[in-house]
Amino acid sequence: MNASTANAELLSAMSEYAFGLRQGTVSLQSASDTPLNPLADPAAALRAARAPPALRFCLLEDIWCTVKLQANGFQLASADADADVDAAGTKAAMAAIQPHVQTTFESMDALLNTISPLYRDRFQSRLADRLASLAAARDADSDDNT
Repeated sequence: MNASTANAELLSAMSEYAFGLRQGTVSLQSASDTPLNPLADPAAALRAARAPPALRFCLLEDIWCTVKLQANGFQLASADADADVDAAGTKAAMAAIQPHVQTTFESMDALLNTISPLYRDRFQSRLADRLASLAAARDADSDDNT
C-alpha cells in the first residue's frame, strides 16, 4: 500500500470519531510536508520520508492534539490549548491531559476515552442509544412472532 492510500484510509477511519471531536478539525500531518533538500541534508530527508504520519484534531474541550501513528499504537505527541479560547474548563482539561503526552495507546478509542471526558460522554450516550434501538427492534420482532 502506498503512502497516499494509507493516509486516505487513516483519515477515513477518523470519521468514526467525528462525533466526539470539534467539527472539521481532523487533518493529516506528515514530516514530509516540510520541503527538505535531500542534497543539503540527506539524513534529515531520509528521516522525514520514514516518519510516521500524524493526525491533528481538536477535542471538544478545545485542546489541539497531535497523534502519531506508531507500530504499537497511537502516541499522543502533543496537546495544546486552543489559543482562541481562554476558559477555565480548557485549562483544567489541559492539566488532565498533560500526564498522557508521549503515551502510546493501543487504539484511538482508548486514547480518546482517556484524554477527553466529553468524548467519553458522547461515546457512552451513542452506545446506550444503539443498545436501546436494538432492544426495541428485538421486542418488535418478538411481538410479531406471537
